[in-house]
Amino acid sequence: MRTVTADQSEPPEMRQKGNTMANWKCSKCGVEMEETEEIKLIFNDLDLPPARGYKCPSCGVEYLDGDYVTEELGSVEEMLEGK
Repeated sequence: MRTVTADQSEPPEMRQKGNTMANWKCSKCGVEMEETEEIKLIFNDLDLPPARGYKCPSCGVEYLDGDYVTEELGSVEEMLEGK
């Protein structure tokens, strides 16, 4: 699993100070992003529980929620790698 920081998990237009989910748009097609709890994660050949994030309803591009990455994925990665 690649370690992703909060800033890397969200596209540049989502990282702008003061942005809220209500005005985040897909960088590919300009459609408003939708919240989702169904982003599929795989570590090596192991399917992990779905992750929280944002998905474009038009093209399907997905981004992990920055808080989810820093609060939950870091500890899961350490456990799975035996650190």
